[in-house]
Amino acid sequence: MAVYDLNASYSDVTGGFVAEASKTLESAQARIEHCLNQLADDQLLEPRRVQGHDTCILAAIFHSVCHFEGHAQEIVGMTRQLLGEKYTFLWVPSTPEQQSAG
Repeated sequence: MAVYDLNASYSDVTGGFVAEASKTLESAQARIEHCLNQLADDQLLEPRRVQGHDTCILAAIFHSVCHFEGHAQEIVGMTRQLLGEKYTFLWVPSTPEQQSAG
C-alpha cells in the first residue's frame, strides 16, 4: 500500500508546516498510546471528574477522539479552501457500493 506524502503534496503552500505539525501529532500519539497501555480494562468505567463533568475514563476517551476528529475535519476544510482545484482526495469511491455511501 502506498503511503500518502502530505508534506510533499502541499509543501509549496505550507512552507514546511505540515512536516512540523506531523511531528507534533506523532509525539502526541505516542504519549496517548503510552497512557492507554497503562490502563487495565476494569479502569475504563471508573468514575472521573473531567473539566467539571462527572464521567468515566472510557467516555472521556470517546469524547476526546470525537473532538479531535472535529478539528481534523476543520483542517481538511481549510486545506480544501486554500488549495481549491489543486486539492486531491486521498480516497475516491470507485464501486457502486462505495458511491452509494456518499
